[in-house]
Amino acid sequence: MNFYNNQVNVKATNSNWEQLFRFRGDLIVNVKGRVMQVEANKDREGQNVSVGTKQGTRNQKWGIVYTDQEDPMKKKTEEEYGFHFGRPFYIVSQMCSGRAIRVSGRNLILSRK
Repeated sequence: MNFYNNQVNVKATNSNWEQLFRFRGDLIVNVKGRVMQVEANKDREGQNVSVGTKQGTRNQKWGIVYTDQEDPMKKKTEEEYGFHFGRPFYIVSQMCSGRAIRVSGRNLILSRK
């Protein structure tokens, strides 16, 4: 994922600041304090995911759902980054519909699970 110019998109890894983020509580925050959010606070199919100033509103709250069994050796990374490295997961909006994020082209959008 890449946070840049108020957009979230998919891009090759370069480890610059726009790709460094953590899952803290229920927010996905980059190193500059910007948070991932559902654009325009619209809980609908195909809605863009963007970046905004931290407000703690429901459109900025997320859940992480892992699709495999936990490996105790990989748990350490959760303490520092909020994610388990090497485990498949999807990100779910905490808005009413509970839609998950999916990639559409290079952008991230909300979609039914």
